[in-house]
Amino acid sequence: MCDKASFKTLSSLILILLTTTIILPYIVYSNVDSHIIIANKQVIKPTTSYKVLLVGIEDYPPPYSSLMYTIDAMEVIKEELLDGNNYADGTTLYNDQARPKQFWSQYIGGEDYINNFEYVFFAGHGNVTTLFFSQYDRTNYYNGSKVVFDEVLGRPIVYSHRVKWFMLYACHVLNLSSNKFETIVYYLFYKNGQKTNDYLHGVLGASSSLFDRYIRYNYESKILSDKSSNTSIIIPAIKYTAEKFSQYIQQGYNLKDAWYKSIKDTQTFREIGFYPGPASVYVILDVTMLDPFTGQTYHITYDYSTEHFPGYGNVYSDPYVLINNPFTINYSLEVIYDDNGTIIYTY
Repeated sequence: MCDKASFKTLSSLILILLTTTIILPYIVYSNVDSHIIIANKQVIKPTTSYKVLLVGIEDYPPPYSSLMYTIDAMEVIKEELLDGNNYADGTTLYNDQARPKQFWSQYIGGEDYINNFEYVFFAGHGNVTTLFFSQYDRTNYYNGSKVVFDEVLGRPIVYSHRVKWFMLYACHVLNLSSNKFETIVYYLFYKNGQKTNDYLHGVLGASSSLFDRYIRYNYESKILSDKSSNTSIIIPAIKYTAEKFSQYIQQGYNLKDAWYKSIKDTQTFREIGFYPGPASVYVILDVTMLDPFTGQTYHITYDYSTEHFPGYGNVYSDPYVLINNPFTINYSLEVIYDDNGTIIYTY
């Protein structure tokens, strides 16, 4: 996320951002499940509970600023979407419990811990294709306190062989140039360009800044030089974002729409002209399949941006499963980069 911004009128905002620049005041103030065919869509039958990882980081060492309410945001997701949900089970990693090595793939000597889960949430500092942690790790191939959706010496730093969705509350993480987008596709989705190996359904994030909190000043005195009656309140923006996201999921919105709407609802600051940019990278898969009972063929399009959170709607089978289905005759797989509702790149 990004750190601090401020704007002063009779009612002011100080916005604290989820970014990774040195922080100063900033003025702008699986194993495959059983399957069933429903309405010509192959969806996962909810016979078991999906695993959800919730990572929240607030305590960062210099030169980065510490954050607030990222853990609260993950607790909201846990309480609202996981507790009592028979189809999703959560594990939390907060502050120094979370390490880059847990995200790094086995191909660079990482622990590959994230592939014990189907859904991974992260709330903390970020930058383009990068998540920042408060802990430092090293392997033979990679060192540092960050996770980058890229490669090192031709080896993927992060790779999914179980994760379906990454949901990343972090600044600019999906602010993608053409080259960055193609790198993400090549190493995160396709496994070195092989489209038949795709387990990942999508990534949700932002192309813009996101805020963990903002400070609102209320000037009771109409004389700006009179500070004696001024009051201020800290607003936990990222917690509100998580609350709205949970509410939209519960109301039946798909993951992408719930993500976009919740960010726009809680991260828009018209007083200062700031409008957030929720973004996503996701799969669209077209398959031609043979009906083994009739001998007829039929065509299905799986737009993974329409997928829901477990327990609240359809969860499609992994692209890998559909592509390698013995009744699949042909397929076409594309990865889409959507920035704030506009398709920017297709690969």
